[in-house]
Amino acid sequence: DMGVCSGVLSAGLARRGGQRVVATDQDPRALACARDNLQRMQLLDRVDLQQVDRFPPGRAPLVVCVGRVDEQKGQDLLLRAWPLVLAAHPRARLAIVGDGPKLAALQAGQPERVDFAGFSPRVEEWLAAADVVVIPSRWEGMPLLALEAMGCARPCVAFDVNGIQECLGDSGV
Repeated sequence: DMGVCSGVLSAGLARRGGQRVVATDQDPRALACARDNLQRMQLLDRVDLQQVDRFPPGRAPLVVCVGRVDEQKGQDLLLRAWPLVLAAHPRARLAIVGDGPKLAALQAGQPERVDFAGFSPRVEEWLAAADVVVIPSRWEGMPLLALEAMGCARPCVAFDVNGIQECLGDSGV
């Protein structure tokens, strides 16, 4: 098994039993991160993830959307659909992680059960906390977030656009 990945994705590949990890960054810190994640995740290989209760009683599901807040990334489309999610799951929370030219306009609408977290250099922490990762992009090239979400064993819901299709294939929603 060999995977091409960032530090976040390397952890997921290691958890899935990957033998070799190829970091996409030449930066020695990124290479060290990939190596360290692989070593740490090998210790977790004995954990049966099927036995972990993803929705313990009383806990609200967390939906996370990470990305630049602009026209391409489609957070406005996500917020238009969010009331449908709340109708089915009234306790769900949405975290929009990122900054950009559309942020103020989205915040002005004061959507229910939505937190605007702003820019975060620690995307892996948001992915670890997420029950579902959503990618509402209008278009994508190669969506690194989808790869990172899968690497962290998080379900990913995305619009059916180029880039997402190649990444998620028929398994995507």
